[in-house]
Amino acid sequence: MAARHAGDAVFDDHPSARRFSGHIDTVTVDSMFARLPRVNLSDPPQTVRP
Repeated sequence: MAARHAGDAVFDDHPSARRFSGHIDTVTVDSMFARLPRVNLSDPPQTVRP
């Protein structure tokens, strides 16, 4: 494995064919907040105000 800088992201757990073609699957916090209520794993997000 080549030396990496601290800021580099490593996607070694993705299938090689997808990695080498530049297709890296990611999940965002926004997508998780949208998905969890749809599959009944949480309540909708709530805004907390001071």
